[in-house]
Amino acid sequence: MAFGYKDTDANWSDILTTTFAKVTPQFVDQVFQARPLAYFLARAGQVIQIDGGAKIQEALIGADNSANTITYSGVGQIQNNPQEEVTSAVYDWKQLASTVSISGIEEAQNSGEAAFLDLLNTKIEVARESVVQKMNSMFYADGAGNDFNGLWNLVGGYDSGAAVGQEPQGYDTVGGINPANNDWWRAQIHDAGQTAEAITNGVAGFGHTDTTTLDRQKMTNVFNDCSVGGDTPQFILTTQALHEEYESLLQANVRHMDASLADAGFQALEFKGRPVLFDDDCPAGHMYFINPKYLRLKVHRDRFFKAGPFIQPVDYDTRTMKMLTYGNLTVNSRRHQGVIYGLTLS
Repeated sequence: MAFGYKDTDANWSDILTTTFAKVTPQFVDQVFQARPLAYFLARAGQVIQIDGGAKIQEALIGADNSANTITYSGVGQIQNNPQEEVTSAVYDWKQLASTVSISGIEEAQNSGEAAFLDLLNTKIEVARESVVQKMNSMFYADGAGNDFNGLWNLVGGYDSGAAVGQEPQGYDTVGGINPANNDWWRAQIHDAGQTAEAITNGVAGFGHTDTTTLDRQKMTNVFNDCSVGGDTPQFILTTQALHEEYESLLQANVRHMDASLADAGFQALEFKGRPVLFDDDCPAGHMYFINPKYLRLKVHRDRFFKAGPFIQPVDYDTRTMKMLTYGNLTVNSRRHQGVIYGLTLS
């Protein structure tokens, strides 16, 4: 008896690789539409592809050159003093990997091109959501270990479980620059429970109240502290609980934001003409005031969701593809970013 046999291994691997390459642009678009912070960075053109280098460099906005900025008369001397101020922040490259695998039994159970491609699409959707969740959780964290930087270390935060004296974050060295020695490199960090307005270890309080509950004046203080003329925070991120608390402070005719945010699936309220959104990954009691003009996701142009071929390891019954991204979340002016931590509900 003769048995028909067709070696489709190479063909299927080629089909998988080609198909994934075709959907990669859509995959990336959907990643940056799924959560508020990534969405606003992409909308502001702040997902920036660069060529590489040993470190990621950020030219700084905010260093002091006042000694060389003077008025003069006639042929009076113009100052040209050597400047030793820091001119760039330096960030490490971080690496993000996600894999898509199809086992031999899944391939057999989904024989036929249509069924097989349906299986691949399901795998792609699962991979996309995993990438979205990993990126978003990192973007609110502290950049520890191999993780990308997040708002916790680039702007600030508070960890009630940390050792005494280590609870506030954001006053440590960021991008190789110590804010203790460079006032212009400090974010606008506010403790809802600190009644003195004076800044202590980089953290300010609120003088108008002795409660930690959210109110519009607290928000106004931080928004204004982050602002220089018309250069203001462009969006505010917080928790669902604080978002609902803020909504309760508004009048019945509260105005929601532009249709594009609703079309993107985000529930936005308004504060000073800026959207207020919630994110499940935002730490409890925190509210971030973000100006994306100075916050960037820098990625390597050759490793930005770079999908490799589907290959079959010699010791596993599976086809696996690796998708790699190299980069980091960076900031080049911290004083335009702010946070209130320790907020409670009324």
